[in-house]
Amino acid sequence: MAADHFGAERTEIVDYWHATEHVWNVARALYGDSTEQADSWAEAWCVDLLERGPEPWLAALRSAEPPDATAEEVLRIERGYFTTNAARMAYPTFRAHGLPIGSGAVESAAKHVVQVRMKRSGMRWSDAGGQAVLTLCAYRASNRPLPLPMAMPNAA
Repeated sequence: MAADHFGAERTEIVDYWHATEHVWNVARALYGDSTEQADSWAEAWCVDLLERGPEPWLAALRSAEPPDATAEEVLRIERGYFTTNAARMAYPTFRAHGLPIGSGAVESAAKHVVQVRMKRSGMRWSDAGGQAVLTLCAYRASNRPLPLPMAMPNAA
């Protein structure tokens, strides 16, 4: 879907904080909820994921010894998640290029551009009217110059 909307020249990034939630899922599966061992293990791997990217983490997932069938299923799911999204988790590369690795800026922009404009007191929008206003707000927020108005034909 991203390719359809943004073309081949795009950079997809999994929100780092979302990825760390998956690391914590693995820690809880392997070491139990709220244990000191789970906490220190997850914190270390979150830092490692940020500093070295997903490959060392994937190697750790492949070599992990699940204590029971439930943990084995969590590991299976998380291996799939990290394998599928590894290219989108190249955090050291993204950071070196000055790219944001969190979704906070996008969420803030959505709140500023969309919610503040569209959800003011008493506002009611048709689908077409709302889409038109959102398109204009997004265009203006992009800091692109506004196009010159089209010449109106003379009514004769």
